[in-house]
Amino acid sequence: MLYSYRLLAAALLMVWSVCATAQTHSRTLPDRMYADSAYAPFLFGVASGDPAQTRVIIWTRAEVAGPLRWQVAQDSAFTHILRSGMTYCTAARDYTTQVDVDGLLPTHHYYYRFTTASGQNSQTGRALTLPDNSVRHFRLALVSCSGAWSGYFNAYRRIAQRDDIDYLVHVGDYIYDDVDPDEHVRMPDPEPQNPSTLAEWRDRHLYYLLDPDLRQARQNKTWIAEWDNHDNHYSNFEHNADGLTAFYEYLPIRMPDTTHPEYIFRRFQFGALADLHMIDMYLFRGREDFAAGKKSILGNVQDAWFKHSLAQSTTTWHLLGNQEMLGSWLSKGIPSSMHPPGDGTYFNPQDWDGYADDRLRFYQYLDTAHIHNLVTLTGDLHMSFIIDLAPDPRDRKTYKRCTGRGSVGVEVLTPSITAGNMDEEHIPRAFIPLFQRISLDLNPHHRWVQFWKHGYTIIDVTPERCVAQFCYLDILHYSDRETYSRPFVVRTGADHWDRKKYKKRDFR
Repeated sequence: MLYSYRLLAAALLMVWSVCATAQTHSRTLPDRMYADSAYAPFLFGVASGDPAQTRVIIWTRAEVAGPLRWQVAQDSAFTHILRSGMTYCTAARDYTTQVDVDGLLPTHHYYYRFTTASGQNSQTGRALTLPDNSVRHFRLALVSCSGAWSGYFNAYRRIAQRDDIDYLVHVGDYIYDDVDPDEHVRMPDPEPQNPSTLAEWRDRHLYYLLDPDLRQARQNKTWIAEWDNHDNHYSNFEHNADGLTAFYEYLPIRMPDTTHPEYIFRRFQFGALADLHMIDMYLFRGREDFAAGKKSILGNVQDAWFKHSLAQSTTTWHLLGNQEMLGSWLSKGIPSSMHPPGDGTYFNPQDWDGYADDRLRFYQYLDTAHIHNLVTLTGDLHMSFIIDLAPDPRDRKTYKRCTGRGSVGVEVLTPSITAGNMDEEHIPRAFIPLFQRISLDLNPHHRWVQFWKHGYTIIDVTPERCVAQFCYLDILHYSDRETYSRPFVVRTGADHWDRKKYKKRDFR
């Protein structure tokens, strides 16, 4: 990955000496990494995901092959069992199993568990179906970039504890293939190597599930997830699918097209209030042309599906789960003598900035199709951004920085759960506000940035507005202390972030 905070540092020609890499743990496993032996053979927990109004997927892994009974109940004591059946754990799926449970009611919390033939129960999980058209409010936790060795998963634990969060949306880099030498916080011994086989990808997922805070988030929240570059190395559609295979095995995902497992793009509808399109720009960028000499970022099949789905939608809000920054991050204005990274226009041409023609085509589609209330939910950069989606943000005739007029939608880019940013680059915090100020000056459509904190983002949706608020936690120590940014609000029909500065507790 091309880390944007490194790009800024290079662009400004500021170099600091890097602190020595932290000594790795001498133990086999670092702090707070252990299997859930109390529920053996279900050592790695349970999970739910890909909800619909009348169904949800439930998941587990057993350390033994054979049949499992699953149960879904109204109550945690399982006195009112609503659905039950049999499933199987086999070596073919690395002893994981998932069940697509149907016949459920909208907006209902359900309890579920698995039981072996000998009567051993798994942990009790909690799942939530999607709402029907009566819904007037829901909340998502938006997360990205969770490096197990980069720090403690305090954010996952806090999400699991919060009753006001309905669903968890993960927009990529759920696991990490590589180990950043600047992020040795919780290291196993020996140090992990990059996975290159299916067995190694499976081992990486198992290692992550040794974290009790991740297990708790999977157990207590219903997930909607997608991959990014660290989750798999699916370099072509015929080979190197091991990371993709393990991803489907270890996360509760309903495969949208069994004939094309590379198609993870799919849609979720939250009644008449909102829909959520999970798109995949990672696997498809640059593979096809949308016109002669013009590269597509989504690929033609996904692009057609996405635009048709938006055109057919009748919901108030359109949420877009997207791995990497959609809105531009401009570098033009930094003298070429300073050798700024990128192409002289954008800091990182590997994301949507590298496909500016296709992005403009998408913006024009939103305009001509009269599609409003787009809120893009993005990860990848490990930092926090609030962005107006302006086709030409430096053109004062088409985009008004002071009001937001000319924007076709908005974007919120969530910080990392743990993966490194400017702080892990050992850049003194006293200098980071300077970087933030320069970035904002170069990008009039960026409303707010934060380059060194970690955590997650609350997305709060009602018919009148959508609110984003960043929630920050320590990653170097086990801690429940949480701090918050001010809320950022987009009003229905505005298509830009509100210029009013709200107080931190205005929407809590």
